[in-house]
Amino acid sequence: MRTLKIAVVGAGFWARFQVRAWLELQREGWVQLVALCGRDLAKLKAFTFELGTPALPIYTDLEYLLREIPDLGLVDLITTTPTHYPLAQQVLAHRIPVIVQKPMAQTLSHAVTMVKNAKQLGVPLLVHEDFRWQKPFVTLKQLIAGHAARLGTLVDIRAEFESGGEDFLRGQPYFAEQRRMVNGEVGVHLIDILRFLAGCNVTRVTSAHLHAGVDGRYQGEDIAHVTLDMEGGISAAYRVAFSAARKDECPPQTFVRMTFQNGTIELAADYEVTITQLDRRAEGGITRDVKTLRASPDAAAWTQVPALRDYQSWLGQWESCLPTNRSCAEYVLGKPAPPGTTTTGEDNLNVLATMFAAYLAHQKDTRVRIPDALEDLAPLAQELDDARIGYPEFPAGM
Repeated sequence: MRTLKIAVVGAGFWARFQVRAWLELQREGWVQLVALCGRDLAKLKAFTFELGTPALPIYTDLEYLLREIPDLGLVDLITTTPTHYPLAQQVLAHRIPVIVQKPMAQTLSHAVTMVKNAKQLGVPLLVHEDFRWQKPFVTLKQLIAGHAARLGTLVDIRAEFESGGEDFLRGQPYFAEQRRMVNGEVGVHLIDILRFLAGCNVTRVTSAHLHAGVDGRYQGEDIAHVTLDMEGGISAAYRVAFSAARKDECPPQTFVRMTFQNGTIELAADYEVTITQLDRRAEGGITRDVKTLRASPDAAAWTQVPALRDYQSWLGQWESCLPTNRSCAEYVLGKPAPPGTTTTGEDNLNVLATMFAAYLAHQKDTRVRIPDALEDLAPLAQELDDARIGYPEFPAGM
């Protein structure tokens, strides 16, 4: 397998985890981090010293980087949502594969254009949707497959990310000024988790309740409760709260409950997974077979460096950067992967359409259908543009 040359754009909060994951893959010998790019030269230099890579070339001009480095195989945009559309288009114009953070774009219409452009050029466009690579969700996916015969068909699935005691402004203070917030910031993750575990797409947003200013420090919604229909008649819901205390909260852990014909699989606090299987034909009435296990973070050596000591409560979330990066790199290198594991831009459109449709459903007090095919998304994208729905804001000038 050839060595994949990777350039990273961004040196902010999430880059401290994602770039270290690239360096871990570099130690495995099949990727090479060749450049770091950003607007603030001093910040870039400080970051390379923190990483222990002071010799890593740094750039403040992305176009110069793209022209300067030969055989560049992948650009990872670890940047804010409003930059995804222009920067991704710039990289794609050089026919270089690109990864963007979630949400993929500031509007659905921008995302559709990005995906169409990438398809026309034949260049991979990927989304760093890392929640599905967290150990608890990989474990749940394996359990679903392993217990399918006894559990039967999936009927309902719920995901919750709730906290009242975690100060999310400590690491990302810009959340305070956003007009749209938790649904766009975390809701996209939960939608992707629902799709990953259920193995199918969202077909309709059936209701959306968005509460702004529960914590007065936030301008946008800090509690969101959204219900969905999924393919195969599965009902689903997700709930995100930055301002709702619960006795068992372990931020930033996500809780999940899946109801099957013959039992449930639940992910609770401290990564506890419970499988309950029912036998309704047993003599003497219904019997239950209950098993529990832990799907705790791996805490590998690369995650335990002193610079990351203050973020160990988030370990279960950000250690997933490693398998996410590996999946993206393998996709670009053409290595076969199980269906539904790599989050391509086209696959991620269902997530983005659902997230934006939740804002539309709330704004218009209506149900919103989510088209399945790329070519059918244009009317929804136009309706969202007409309603000026974007994340974290609707782009100026559109």
